[in-house]
Amino acid sequence: MKNRFAVQLNAVMLVIGINCMYSPYPCVISAGIPAIAAEQSTLVRGVTEPSPDLELYFIQADADAKALRSACIACINALGNADAAISSDCVDTGFIGTYEEARNVYEISKDLYLGGAAYSMDYVRLTDGRVHLLLKTEGVTPEQAYEQHLEAKTRLRDIADRIIKPDRTNGDLAAAIYHWVTSHISYTSGAESCSAGKNATAYSAIMNGTATCDGISTMMLALFDDCGIPAAKIQNGRHAYNIAWSNGQWILYDAASGISGNPSELMQRYGDCYTPEVITLGFAAGNVSLCSQ
Repeated sequence: MKNRFAVQLNAVMLVIGINCMYSPYPCVISAGIPAIAAEQSTLVRGVTEPSPDLELYFIQADADAKALRSACIACINALGNADAAISSDCVDTGFIGTYEEARNVYEISKDLYLGGAAYSMDYVRLTDGRVHLLLKTEGVTPEQAYEQHLEAKTRLRDIADRIIKPDRTNGDLAAAIYHWVTSHISYTSGAESCSAGKNATAYSAIMNGTATCDGISTMMLALFDDCGIPAAKIQNGRHAYNIAWSNGQWILYDAASGISGNPSELMQRYGDCYTPEVITLGFAAGNVSLCSQ
């Protein structure tokens, strides 16, 4: 079994009084929300050792996060924009900012991209020190990469339509998504790791019905978002899984391992298997203003 667990914070980190700029931990931005890469459990567990009443903190998205989300979506759309093409494998995203901002937009866009193609960051440095963000695809043209994204997005919508029922609460929907994925998507190990290779993509999970934990959890997050359920993808070097806001509490859904339940209890039970490192908070999570479980 391979798993881990994490906490979502905003750029100011008011909940625990940590400013992202001065945190001793690396600050990452994923899916439009700044987050702490919480390798050290103190960011999750506070000053105490883990216990059944472990508190997990989440903060709703702010205006800057929404603007960042828009920039990332624009990057993906640039893949399919013939006017943005610079060469047969490179597009101009239109984003201009500091290198760190451009890097964040690039990383976030990969969390939102549902295709199976790989793309990397390139940039042109401007005279004022800012950079112009470019994306380079690998093995396919940008247009083909974008077509894969749209193909998977359409299939994902079809899946969501089968799951959504008028009388279902968020908790019912979250459980239905988990059960659908565990019944229809099979886990496969990656050639190199759970986060590398063609099976480590949402595209593989959605279109082929098989993926690593990374691909499965990315698909799960996209489904939660499509159904309007606040959720997150959580990952470390060994595993990836999800949490979703279910009837007033966060529930852990590990579709790759077939495990679901209370995040605090599972973290306590499995220890390092749920060590938090990076969180990708879905956009629907901006609807949750309650920040603790």
